[in-house]
Amino acid sequence: MANATPRTRSARRSGGGRPSVLDDYKPYLDDRWNEGFINAWKLWKEIVPLGYKGSYQRVRTYL
Repeated sequence: MANATPRTRSARRSGGGRPSVLDDYKPYLDDRWNEGFINAWKLWKEIVPLGYKGSYQRVRTYL
């Protein structure tokens, strides 16, 4: 669909469950996604130097 509106992400709210190691990085990931960077591997590589200690799989699942 040529006129499709790009999908955007907004921060998901936790339903009161356990905190995730990804929580501090979700706003960053959401912003990058909304800017058009949708490659989970590249986004994971961006947040690791920022201190993220979790797995690539957790980032992929979130996105």
